[in-house]
Amino acid sequence: MNSKAHTIKLALNLRSKRVLGEWTNHGYEKNNDSDELARNVFNSVRNIFSDISRDFMANLSELIRSGEIDNAFSFFKDSISLLQFLSKNDYVLIKSFSKLLSGEQLKEICIYIVALSSEFNLIDDLDEDVETCLRLKDDSMEELIEMSLYIEKSRILFERGSFNTSFIVLQDIIKKTKFNSILGFAFRNLARLSIHEKDFENYTLKAIDHFLISGLKHDAVSMIMLMLERIQGKDNHEALALINKAIELQSSDSSLDKDRTAALYQKKGSILIDLEKYEDAKEPVITACSLRRGLIGGEMELHASLIKLEFIYRDLKDDVAADKIKEEYMSLESHIDEPEFFIARDVAEYLREGDEVSRSNLSSMINEGSPVNIKFGYAMAKYLNEELTFTTKIELLDQALKYSREMKDYHMTSLIFQQMAEEYHKNEYVSIAIEKLYESLSSNKSNKIAFQNIITLLLQEKRLEEASCLLKQKIEEVGQFPNITYIYAKVRFELKDYKLAYKLFKQVRNGASSENIKHIDDYIMKCIENIDELVSEETVSEQIVNTDITLDDISKSLDDFCASVSSHSRMLYWNKCDDGYKWASKPETIAKHALIMFFSARFSSGTIELIQEPRAGAGFIDIYLVTNNGIKVVIELKMCGNGYSSNYALSGESQILHYLESRKINVGFLVVFDSRTRDFSKGIQYFKSIDNYSIFSKVVDVRSILEK
Repeated sequence: MNSKAHTIKLALNLRSKRVLGEWTNHGYEKNNDSDELARNVFNSVRNIFSDISRDFMANLSELIRSGEIDNAFSFFKDSISLLQFLSKNDYVLIKSFSKLLSGEQLKEICIYIVALSSEFNLIDDLDEDVETCLRLKDDSMEELIEMSLYIEKSRILFERGSFNTSFIVLQDIIKKTKFNSILGFAFRNLARLSIHEKDFENYTLKAIDHFLISGLKHDAVSMIMLMLERIQGKDNHEALALINKAIELQSSDSSLDKDRTAALYQKKGSILIDLEKYEDAKEPVITACSLRRGLIGGEMELHASLIKLEFIYRDLKDDVAADKIKEEYMSLESHIDEPEFFIARDVAEYLREGDEVSRSNLSSMINEGSPVNIKFGYAMAKYLNEELTFTTKIELLDQALKYSREMKDYHMTSLIFQQMAEEYHKNEYVSIAIEKLYESLSSNKSNKIAFQNIITLLLQEKRLEEASCLLKQKIEEVGQFPNITYIYAKVRFELKDYKLAYKLFKQVRNGASSENIKHIDDYIMKCIENIDELVSEETVSEQIVNTDITLDDISKSLDDFCASVSSHSRMLYWNKCDDGYKWASKPETIAKHALIMFFSARFSSGTIELIQEPRAGAGFIDIYLVTNNGIKVVIELKMCGNGYSSNYALSGESQILHYLESRKINVGFLVVFDSRTRDFSKGIQYFKSIDNYSIFSKVVDVRSILEK
């Protein structure tokens, strides 16, 4: 009898208790039977986690019921690793059990009870549990645990609305600790407290830095995504840079990592769709689908990715590819057993077709307890597909607005405000329509239709200064495109600002598309008639100075250093000889001194400390950089080309990794001075993630002879 080998890998998300699996067949082709077998095995095995928690709680309950409190305490201590599988209901028994313990016993396990009440977001219980731990604290409590308790305290205060007290607790933590992980959580909580965008950005960047330094990449990615929520729709180019950074940091080793990475790629696709770059959006969404295929338990997420990919193909007029994708997600539905999924599907169908059967099904299934995305879809479906009065339409849009805000979908929030404005305008409430368009642009400044509509209404209402202000902002954002510059020029002309109008009309006339714009010369002549002297506007640039140094500051400074060497001082690394050039003596020493001088000039005194060649294990670090706000990185310098092999240069990565492990830090920079004429920068990976370590590579162009 032939034997067939199979491998199933399971991954458990301890926060959501979600299980994902991957099924591998060894030695034969995959078929429908093996798919079915995989799902049956997966469904059986994933129940093991609930079985573990059930057995643990049953044994603990029996010991408590029998009055064997000391034995129950010993059993609990021996089973600490099983606490991660418990549910919110299990916490109630654990909490009751804790009240039966002596002070010494409770001191040993109270931190684990805090972990449970924190995990289940039971704020009142968490407050009591934290206070218990702090009351029992003695000199044996580690600083890391004590600071973690105060982080939880700040969260409790935040949840109860005591924002100022929460702020004070966090500031006190930052003064007292040097643990990067704790600082990361402290700055994360400060970001949550921030009202002003600049404060939010400042604290978020600090949190990301400290999470990366302490090796907490998932938390760093979470903070990047938090920034993304604020930025997406308002500045999608910046949002794209952020999602690329998150993708760089996110690994794809386990099933859960693949699912997280897929979500990031899908988000990237959505941002590119918002930017109307459908061809560019295709690749990341294809990647998301590829990562999610074969993940048992992730069928709903794969279905969503496939729907988005079909949408992209339809927009690109590739109906053959779109039909193939549709066939795949229709087939996938047979493997989904979540009732919420089918409600969402019916909402989508109702949105597309206005189908009466779908409407009837939905009205009986949707209630206040339904998921927010389902309620949003149903409200919009009713708005779009039914004959309604003006008042009812606004009520439905108000509902949809509430749900879109709960989902933090700023793009959709902008569209709803835009739709509200249209309804108000149709019913002659022009001033309210303008207000709604302002709110639409506040949610998503890239909303072109909202921008066009508000400019039209402002000009109709003769609110010229407002129109001028918006047009100026848009030109600063997207550049001086001829048509928008022409409209701005006309508005400035109407406001009798003839000097600026003249300058703008001249720019439009000199532009490539100026032949499509009428009457420019007439306007220019009228401007000249109304001004005595033509002067150009002065532009004033603002310099922003940050007191705390971030990883981004260090990275950008290295970029500037590389550019400076390439442009102004590359020949310091060479000596002229009969047959051309050869490396100067000790080029790495020259490079190190140059970098130290550059950093000393770039950063003010006292903000950084540069330690040269400290010992780390068996080797040495070129530069160990420590900032006054706790950022620690290593920098390794390598030459490449003309006698220095590419392997020698790339060995810097393994050296950095060794240094990071020795110094117990998590971020390093490799700076390669590359002199290869033909293979310049070849093989150098600009970012590498190894476990919790992050290595960034920079390339300095020091070629003595440049190809022409």
